[in-house]
Amino acid sequence: KSTTSTLIYEVLKKQGKNVYLVGNIGIPIFDYIDEYDENTILVTEIGAPQLEFVHHSPHISLVLNLFEEHLDFFHLKERYFETKMNVFKYQNSHDYGFYFGENQTLKEYVQKGDYKAKLTDISKKMNIRGTDVYYDDQKIYNIENERHILGEHNLHNIFFVLALCMLMHLDIDEATKTINDFKGLEHRMEYVGLYNGVTYYNDAIATIPDACINAIETLKPNTLIFGGMDRGIDYSKLIKYFNESDIENFICMPDTGFKIGKEIKNKSVYFVNTLKEAIDITKTIGRGICLMSPAAPSYNAFKNFEEKGRQYKEIIKEG
Repeated sequence: KSTTSTLIYEVLKKQGKNVYLVGNIGIPIFDYIDEYDENTILVTEIGAPQLEFVHHSPHISLVLNLFEEHLDFFHLKERYFETKMNVFKYQNSHDYGFYFGENQTLKEYVQKGDYKAKLTDISKKMNIRGTDVYYDDQKIYNIENERHILGEHNLHNIFFVLALCMLMHLDIDEATKTINDFKGLEHRMEYVGLYNGVTYYNDAIATIPDACINAIETLKPNTLIFGGMDRGIDYSKLIKYFNESDIENFICMPDTGFKIGKEIKNKSVYFVNTLKEAIDITKTIGRGICLMSPAAPSYNAFKNFEEKGRQYKEIIKEG
């Protein structure tokens, strides 16, 4: 959500729109309310805890996926999923919604909901022919474009941005330039540097298993540092993925890392309590790519994922 929200904001800003990035990723929604007018566009990243109590939905809503999360708050994954879908629930027939139907859970929740907006399945609206991306029958993007945000999941994020551009009749060539120039977010598959033969990446924002898997698929690390607060979600898919992966070294941190690490077989598995211990181990196990991608929130030991990511980078750079 953070990458897509920020990228939409950058595209709109570059095309001269009066736009603010607000909500979870930006400033609080009401901080600059006196500056808003009828032409202002608010790009709002909204989390499930906010959506639980809404009675209005945005004019244009995007739901990228549905994965288990926040079960410490919602307790039941079904309740969490239903809450997320509130972003479509209060739209009317003049509103628009985009979702990615290849996520089976999301597709099922869209199909069983009584939604009035014009909803579009991005996975059907956007299609790839060779190296070109088409919106219906209009060629709008080339997947071989050099871009900074890598991976198939980021290509899907780009699909959402392009679909929004088409809906809003924006300049696609200008949008493509903005997309390809976008450097990505701090703490999202962020390149830290090459130190003592090890290339470090910071993916502290990855607080769910699927985000961690996306980072692994993109960066192909041989060492993974992971673990964080246990929210009670099902980690069986992640454990299976770890065991079948090419990752050689797993450095496990409390609390989920300790639980999952015990299930990892035929790999080098290390258990540590601090980031300093984790990074010290990376110096002894050879060259290659080291990725920190927690697959869990950081609240058990840090104020937030930003604090964890910044400490990680500081320790690495201090040597």
